[in-house]
Amino acid sequence: MRAGDTAGGWSWNSVLRQLADGLGKARADLKELHDTDGIGESELRNSSRWVYNCLVHLVKPDLAQGRVNAARKRWDEAAKYWRTMDITSGWDAGSRSNLLALYGQIALASAASEEDARNALPYLVRALVLLLGLRRQQPEGVRDLLFGIADGLRRVGEGTRGGQIMAVAAACVDYSSWFHPSVPTADAA
Repeated sequence: MRAGDTAGGWSWNSVLRQLADGLGKARADLKELHDTDGIGESELRNSSRWVYNCLVHLVKPDLAQGRVNAARKRWDEAAKYWRTMDITSGWDAGSRSNLLALYGQIALASAASEEDARNALPYLVRALVLLLGLRRQQPEGVRDLLFGIADGLRRVGEGTRGGQIMAVAAACVDYSSWFHPSVPTADAA
């Protein structure tokens, strides 16, 4: 993403445009590779991952701006695409935590009742467990999941536990967060 090079400042809409443009280019590249003789399965798999990454990341600006229905539609497209991917390398299986995390965030964002929020929590917790179990180097993903779990716990009347989890997440903030951009960094705390 070219957020640092964007004239006129950073915005969710500019991020959304960049990601949509990136998705179009990734799809065109993948189609071109499919039409080229002598391209190995590894190259096609890697190119397919770029398409998937764009689809996954397109969910986030919609969620961050409260466009839950748009986020849900984008998530459906990403999940459908993921189901077509070759998981023999393990990378695609590891991306399951991203899909679960986004599904949990969407479910929590659209929760109209305590029961809805309670139903969203298992997806967030499962995504966190998978992310930690895979030892993936995504501290931002772990942090965002902790924030989501804390928010969900507060919404189901577990404010004390939610506050404890929020404290752990806030103490670990070193990078910007998709869903909680105003959380102070560890230096500012």
